[in-house]
Amino acid sequence: MLDWRADIIILTETRLNNRVHWLMHSIRTQLQGYKAYNSSKPVPQDGRACSAGVMICVSESIPMHVVGIYAPEDHETRKRIYSYAAHAIKSAETAGQHLVIGGDFNAVLRPEDRSTGRQALME
Repeated sequence: MLDWRADIIILTETRLNNRVHWLMHSIRTQLQGYKAYNSSKPVPQDGRACSAGVMICVSESIPMHVVGIYAPEDHETRKRIYSYAAHAIKSAETAGQHLVIGGDFNAVLRPEDRSTGRQALME
């Protein structure tokens, strides 16, 4: 990753649990010039391995806003999230700011690719 010189690095399924502090320290010392942000599910109390988790490292050299989205299958919640994203896009355009939106939109290109067979909201 040090050779890539990427402006944004997104790691998914990090499953960090108690290793998050070590990894955040490593990023601060090895990936100088980046800000790191982490989000994950709480550590299970039954000793099982952690699941999910996302870490985003953003270069400090380019001012930008990064929005991470998870759009659940609930139609009303999804509409509110897409409305928020549209507002963020419009605000960034108006202010001449850089904006990156990424995440899990639970969207498909073709309706037949959806396992539930329902029409996608984005269509």
